[in-house]
Amino acid sequence: MFKRLFGQRDAEPVSQLAVVRNITVGRTVALDPLAWRRLGDETHFSLDRDALEITAQGVVQLDDGPFVHRF
Repeated sequence: MFKRLFGQRDAEPVSQLAVVRNITVGRTVALDPLAWRRLGDETHFSLDRDALEITAQGVVQLDDGPFVHRF
């Protein structure tokens, strides 16, 4: 009751989406096309533009404990 009267609120729920280098869903990431071409056949797909919009995000749990963020 006193929290409501004096303006204190419960803490906001923590976001479930991880933020990696300020990248989250809905943001745009710019890639260097020259650096991408230098990777050659290691990338397994071609890059048709240098700005990519993040439309999905997830986490892959690896067998040995660590995890990988996917965008």
